[in-house]
Amino acid sequence: MNFCKILFFILSTNIFAQEFFSLEKNTVYSLSNSRWEYSPDYDPISKKGIWLPYSIPGNLAHNFQKKPDSVWVKLKLKFSPEELRFPISIRLGMISDSDKVFWNHKLIGSNGEMNTSYPCAYDKIRIYDIPNHYLEQNELLIQIKPYFDEEYGIVQDRVEIGDTALIHSNFQKEEYKKLLLLVIYATVGFYFLFLFVRSGKEKEYLLFSSFTFTMVCYQFLRTQVKYDFNFDFVLLKKFEYISLTLALPLFCNFAFAISSSLDKEEDNIFKRYYIGLKNLNSLHGIIQLLNLIIALALWFYILNSNLKQFDFVNKNIIQPIFVVYCMIALYSLYLSVKRKNLESLFILSAVFTLVLAVFYDILSDRGYFYSERIFPKAFLVFVFTIAFTLANKFVRLKNEVEVLNTNLEKRVIDRTKELKQSLLEINELKLKQDADYFLTTLLLDPLCKNDNRSETVVIEFYFKQKKKFEYRNRVYEIGGDISIASNLMLENKKYTIFINADAMGKSMQGAGGALVVGVVFHTIIARSHTRSFKNISAEKWLKELFLELQKVMEAFSGCMYVSAVIGLIDDLTGIMYYVNAEHPYSVLYRRGIANFLEDQISVRKLGTVDNEVIFQIETIPLFSKDILIIGSDGRDDLYINDLDGTKIMNIDHDSFLERVEASKGNLEDLARRTEIYGELTDDFSLIKVEYLPSLVPQKKIEITNLLSNLYTEIPNDQKTYSLEDSVYFMKTLQKVLPNNETANYFLGLYYYRKREYRLATKHLSLYLYSKPDSIRILLLLSIVHRRNGNLKKSLEISEQIQIRKPEWKRNLENLHDIHLLLGNEQELKEVKDKLLMLS
Repeated sequence: MNFCKILFFILSTNIFAQEFFSLEKNTVYSLSNSRWEYSPDYDPISKKGIWLPYSIPGNLAHNFQKKPDSVWVKLKLKFSPEELRFPISIRLGMISDSDKVFWNHKLIGSNGEMNTSYPCAYDKIRIYDIPNHYLEQNELLIQIKPYFDEEYGIVQDRVEIGDTALIHSNFQKEEYKKLLLLVIYATVGFYFLFLFVRSGKEKEYLLFSSFTFTMVCYQFLRTQVKYDFNFDFVLLKKFEYISLTLALPLFCNFAFAISSSLDKEEDNIFKRYYIGLKNLNSLHGIIQLLNLIIALALWFYILNSNLKQFDFVNKNIIQPIFVVYCMIALYSLYLSVKRKNLESLFILSAVFTLVLAVFYDILSDRGYFYSERIFPKAFLVFVFTIAFTLANKFVRLKNEVEVLNTNLEKRVIDRTKELKQSLLEINELKLKQDADYFLTTLLLDPLCKNDNRSETVVIEFYFKQKKKFEYRNRVYEIGGDISIASNLMLENKKYTIFINADAMGKSMQGAGGALVVGVVFHTIIARSHTRSFKNISAEKWLKELFLELQKVMEAFSGCMYVSAVIGLIDDLTGIMYYVNAEHPYSVLYRRGIANFLEDQISVRKLGTVDNEVIFQIETIPLFSKDILIIGSDGRDDLYINDLDGTKIMNIDHDSFLERVEASKGNLEDLARRTEIYGELTDDFSLIKVEYLPSLVPQKKIEITNLLSNLYTEIPNDQKTYSLEDSVYFMKTLQKVLPNNETANYFLGLYYYRKREYRLATKHLSLYLYSKPDSIRILLLLSIVHRRNGNLKKSLEISEQIQIRKPEWKRNLENLHDIHLLLGNEQELKEVKDKLLMLS
């Protein structure tokens, strides 16, 4: 029986298979109902094979017991000669997967590879142009290699032939319509996202916009436009599966949120949401399980690239889960309809229509029947129905708020009459207090100044006082923090001076302390510009400044203490002399790493009794682009949220280093990060000090080092010249570069050992001019002055060393010898006592 059917088909094919078309320009003819044939064993060389009828579009996978590697599809057509005068193209729909198309056994186009196991373009619409000189016998032959075992042939879309321009034009119009719909969907999504941002509470707006964006992404990946971007096919499919899978929980949760938000019994959207789930308690565990499966599927899509596995997961896991999601979503909307909510009825109808469209397309994709996808049209109806409902809800809420505001205004007017008298009395008292605050602020403003004019040291201030007050319609701040920066000359060298201080107490008390510090500091700066102060060392000037501030604060008898960091920077060398009087540790930001300068506090707050006894100056060399950050207690005394939500005081002081590194030393960004990290509890002030030496001294140093290395880098066993040669070399180098550190260091030691103290003094002084932090050479210079008979200068340098290192035994021994020679009995006794304690 089967043999007879095949024989009859072969005979009928030879007689009737060729169809006649009268093609005309600007015309397209459908080939879906033509006599298509397929063959699983066709041999293109011998041109032999069994041909069977084929209905287009259709899946040939069900016709084979054993799946062939490829299948051939054939169609015979005939045109009249006059129809060959204009270009002709053929549209073949979506072919799964790779294909080669022949017209009269001549290749006119292909997609994908026949010798690969990877997918190529199984959802791409094929359009091939047919050269007019090929139109002789007019036989169309297509070789198709599938990717999925269960999908062969021309599986979707229409098949037609006709005018090339019209076929391409129709194809582009179809895609433009799809893109236009996607733009409309995205616009609606952005609108409701904007509503969510403005309201901040209506969760259904966010869910609806997220679901819309996800579906826009999915629908875009279903269009043919994606092939214009030349992205990897597997990557495009991966995003398509991810967007489709992600849309499922968004859709279900949106249904929950919208059904519960339409319930007017509760005002809070989150309370309504969970009340809406109250009737679904028995299904709550199922919902959580489905969400977990969806999350695992998304993770599987991200990590994997096998589209066959994607298709299996989608058809056997995701689509059944979608059925369950839809049933739960429809049930939740049904519960809202039972509460006689008309808007829920509209939404339920739209959701039901969308669900039916999805099921229709799934059945079509699985091959139960072949039809154009209706989901885009159903989704358009769904989007506009939901958009209309949500917009109507928004308008209703807006009207309710307006009514509430009208009533609220009346209530406020009534209450205002009752409180008016009390407020007037309080305002009078506050006005007097604010006037005092304002006067104090006027006094503080000119004192807290950044008068730095240095070309190498850049200083910036940041202030935010805790106490704010309003006076004469303007807002002011008042507090105990103060920062000052200025410049001065000491021993013919330019210095930059700065202070960041925090006076004890709140508001007026702290402002009073800051006022005292500012006045004393500016007085000392002004006095230091006189001739009598220009010849003292940086250490002594800083000590006198500290002691004068200490005496003034001591006069308050314990009622006023001030923490502070005071710094004095040598503009030329970058050496910083500084004192930290129980202030938060200073931060050095160097090469992207922040560290604290101090590890302990050696000086107490200004005003502490006997503070001058333990006084000590620290030094640190600053390199190019080094940044110092000095701040008050406000930078660390922050309220932060504990794990249980309670506010606790910050104890992690190292977190400030992390914020300095994150901000890269930018003061505004650092302040912003600090305020984000926690809530300020005190006045907040910062000083940024950046050292930026000019390029000329830097180049001189580089040249100096280069020349000196010609000598110092030669190994000792290779140096054939004598000491006299070395001295000659260093003298020559020092003549060319008078401030060369290597030459002056070498010559200073050389003349010291030869007891030529005058020359030793010259070279050691030149060395210390560029390296003032070298305390060992400073002691040697003091000894040279003593042996040269200049006891006054020797004593001055030794006292300068003692300010930095009060208990250095070698310097105390030198002081002992100086006081002995000068006959200072009292000072000699004090030095002996210190040496005795150290021994």
